Amino acid sequence: MKRLLLIIILTFSFQTLTKADNIRDFQIEGMSIGDSLLEFFNEKNINKDKAFYKSNKFYQVSIDDKKFNQYESVNFQLKNNDNKYIIQSLSGVIEQDIKKCLKVQKIILNNIKSLFTNAEIYDEGKRKHPAYDDSFTYDIYVMVDKDMISVSCYDMNVSGYSDILLVSVDTAEFNNFLNNEAHK
Repeated sequence: MKRLLLIIILTFSFQTLTKADNIRDFQIEGMSIGDSLLEFFNEKNINKDKAFYKSNKFYQVSIDDKKFNQYESVNFQLKNNDNKYIIQSLSGVIEQDIKKCLKVQKIILNNIKSLFTNAEIYDEGKRKHPAYDDSFTYDIYVMVDKDMISVSCYDMNVSGYSDILLVSVDTAEFNNFLNNEAHK
């Protein structure tokens, strides 16, 4: 019942925006790329568990907050040495059985399509997870200008991991970094 309520909340949360002008109008837990994370959390919480990429240009902060309404946790990607803590990417995470996840993914995608009439959509379908042999990802990428929203389901067949729904919003700069520099 709790999951059904979550699906309904997710559906209506995407419908509250009539038409979005750009990707910065898309919010996860009331936050958008381009916002300062300091508007929502203090520096101590932000700096508690930084995880740097190999190049140290960006780092990730994961925050679990009981105040979140839709997601169990949110991941933020920030530039290193940015004292304003401007959000370059954010991802909402929900543990969810893969069958339910795929249904919710379609609902979210339809809502995104209605928000962004100029979006280009790339459905990657079912692919092997790059790190886990018996696991799979179902990724749909929505390009709005050069920025990106992704709605992904992870079918994790690995002990200790759960299936998840991941909804992400990335700036073009962060997306370019992920594709070209992140793992160098």
